[in-house]
Amino acid sequence: MKDLELKGIYSAEVELSKATYSDIKVKIDDKEYVYPEMTLNEGKKLNLATI
Repeated sequence: MKDLELKGIYSAEVELSKATYSDIKVKIDDKEYVYPEMTLNEGKKLNLATI
C-alpha cells in the first residue's frame, strides 16, 4: 500500500476475479485492517484504502 500524500491514508489497487471474498486483510507495520465480506459478480479492479 502507498501513502502518496503522507496523510496516513494508504491505498492499493487490486484486480479481483468473480468470487466471494471473506478474508481480505492488510497489514501495515503492526496494524492489521480487515475488510468485510464482499461478493463480486464479475472481475473488477478495486481500490482498497485504510485510514
